[in-house]
Amino acid sequence: MLRIREFFANKNVLITGGTGLVGVSLVEKLLRAFPEIGSINLVVRRKNGESLGQRSSNYFSLDAFDCLKRSNVDLTSKIVWLEGDISEPNLGLSEDSLKHISDTVNVIYHAAATVRFVEPLKNAINLNLCGTNEVFKIAKRCTNLNCFMHVSTAFINHRFSRSSIQDRSYEMSQDPLDLIRMHDTLTKDEIEVKAKTYLKDWPNTYIYTKNAAENLLYKNNTDMKIGIFRPGSISEAYQEPYPYWMINCSAFSAILRKAHTGLMFNLNPKAKGNMIPIDLSTNALIAATCDAANIKEKTKFYTLITNKPTWFEQYHMYIKNIKDPWLMFGSLKYRFLSHMKDLVLEMNGRKGIYVKEIQRHEKMMQLMEHFMYKEFQFESKNIDDLWESMDQEERKLLFFDFSQVDWQSYFENMYHANKKHLVDMMDYKPTLKALTTL
Repeated sequence: MLRIREFFANKNVLITGGTGLVGVSLVEKLLRAFPEIGSINLVVRRKNGESLGQRSSNYFSLDAFDCLKRSNVDLTSKIVWLEGDISEPNLGLSEDSLKHISDTVNVIYHAAATVRFVEPLKNAINLNLCGTNEVFKIAKRCTNLNCFMHVSTAFINHRFSRSSIQDRSYEMSQDPLDLIRMHDTLTKDEIEVKAKTYLKDWPNTYIYTKNAAENLLYKNNTDMKIGIFRPGSISEAYQEPYPYWMINCSAFSAILRKAHTGLMFNLNPKAKGNMIPIDLSTNALIAATCDAANIKEKTKFYTLITNKPTWFEQYHMYIKNIKDPWLMFGSLKYRFLSHMKDLVLEMNGRKGIYVKEIQRHEKMMQLMEHFMYKEFQFESKNIDDLWESMDQEERKLLFFDFSQVDWQSYFENMYHANKKHLVDMMDYKPTLKALTTL
């Protein structure tokens, strides 16, 4: 029995990436399920001209926290805001903030990363590898750290020549520290020249640099307890804080959101779906934290995936609700209407936007097609064993058993939820170049 509630009592937590999807879900669940938790320290940077005070005041306006607000929970009393930036040395934190972390923090969640597939290699190294190194250095200075949880991706060993991913470390030909030195000494253009060789067997800079970050932690760990958490493709919530909650649309979900237009590529009926609802991912991450703090080895890997339903099955569950006879002609109707809408805009002296939207979506599908057609082989023994080790109370508190998920209902109702809360794809420009969970 893990005794997860007891573990988090009075624990002080540090989270990077706390304003992103994983971070917001994690903060909400910790506040709601573990009222005895100590403090939650969030490293937040200035963004779009907003100060730290403005960002912090807007944080709890997110609908993810509506359930907590109805319970009259004091959302701010346990939150410590730390102004910093993952791209800077020591995360750009002040000396007072660094001392506060080293003296008080017991658990670190490193969830900050760039998830853009087409990120230039220098930028990806800076955010995904150098940023991880800076968090790791800060963790080493903590006097009472129970564990360091690094949020990675289930596709960590995905190369063009490989498709098997097990609960272990996967080395790469370049030393992570050499990549950091290369980032510090070479220009963006010089690194792009090297990228042609380095990325020859890798689908994108995201997976390459996330693999490097894992290697950095694994190879340079001395006596710290580290958990490497590898979720599959994160999708809308299954249950918490409410069904189909999502603060930014993942690339996989974005493709489904456009299914009613007929814009779709061929799917491999055998390719495993690996769609992970965000709340199940967060629950597994929290449970893995308690486990990682008590492991005998220094580093443990937790791969959270599901082999069923396949991408093909998910798509057909979703479109079952779409009653449009034009779909038999593919995207013909949608393309025609997009051209007509652009024509009307241009006749009124405005730039057309709808055909460009189709082009962006098609570009995203090209980036995604390889992942949704390849037959990956995943091992999830550590996560399976973790679930088996939990008692009934813990399983109810932190549910992540995919065998009990009603996928048919999940994908059918996802369509209705998308219709009710439909957000135009124009608002999802970042996801056209990224998998938001990988």
